[in-house]
Amino acid sequence: MTVEPLSPRKAPGDRVDAQRLSEIVRIRPHWLWQPYIQRSALNFITGEPGTAKSTLCCEIAAILSTGRPWPNEEPSQRRPAAKVWICNGEDGAADTIAWRLGNQGANPDNVFVTDQAKAITPGVVAHMEEMIREHDIAAVFIDPLQAWIGGSVDMNRANETREWSSKLRAMAMRTGCAVIFVRHRRKAGPNEKIGLNSGLGSIDLSGIARSEIGISMVDELRVMSRMKGNIGKTGGGIAYSIDDPGEPGNDHGVLNWRLEVDTSILVCSAGRRTQSRTPRALVKAQQWLVGYLSSGPKPAITVYDAARAAGITDSTLKRAKKGIVAAFEIAPRDWVWELVPTIPSETPNSDAV
Repeated sequence: MTVEPLSPRKAPGDRVDAQRLSEIVRIRPHWLWQPYIQRSALNFITGEPGTAKSTLCCEIAAILSTGRPWPNEEPSQRRPAAKVWICNGEDGAADTIAWRLGNQGANPDNVFVTDQAKAITPGVVAHMEEMIREHDIAAVFIDPLQAWIGGSVDMNRANETREWSSKLRAMAMRTGCAVIFVRHRRKAGPNEKIGLNSGLGSIDLSGIARSEIGISMVDELRVMSRMKGNIGKTGGGIAYSIDDPGEPGNDHGVLNWRLEVDTSILVCSAGRRTQSRTPRALVKAQQWLVGYLSSGPKPAITVYDAARAAGITDSTLKRAKKGIVAAFEIAPRDWVWELVPTIPSETPNSDAV
């Protein structure tokens, strides 16, 4: 006598739904800032302490709150202003965050701030979703990740971080909001390359993110570059400086965008370098040039003299300046160099002197 095995009991939650491909209507990805931040998704900003990650968040929030163009867009390009929510577990709202947002020109009516970290539980996620829907919030910044992940989740274990982050991912997909995590880069040796495994926590955090921005140092400049993306281009980046606001009593820096750069000049403060096919002498010259001109325009003859003193030949310097320097003739045979504020294709007289 053959005994048929008993079928396992099926609970309502065990059902796995599937669709025919012919029934699926394709939709385009919805960008908050192309190609850096995607809506309806989790995004990461990763960098070492001191790379102004939180100030960068305030600048992104300010741009969204006013509708002004992104630094990689035409100055005339505008969009409707949007509401944002900054959840910061390290800085105070009154003594730090409000100052940073003010320095970046944010519209205060379109920015919400929370400066007390809470462990993100299912109940907290539900409350956040209510807030996002009520105020039609386009982006939520969770800064830093480790302040909000909670003591019950080991951020180095993929099985725990996946369960935790999937709740926020589902919320982002339901609301269309961009969730942006900020996290520190872990300590590493001087020869270790910057990569997706350089951030604190499990590599699965980068895996579930649709986009990850890495922040590196080039002399006195910071450079943000897209390290990971499921869609759109990666690599390349935009340099920015943190400058004195020049206002008595204002001790918080102002983020100013400088220029778009190639990944070949991305280095972090520990001296790690990304892989590049660019000759090493040219990379060195590009790095030196960005740092030397970061304080403002300088006469071309002065730049050449300083470069020679740094061991950079005239021919290498002239190659390095393309796409990085704008040259202006202020008198016959008298030129001034400055960092280009926009994309290289808009650089005036970039081949001069």
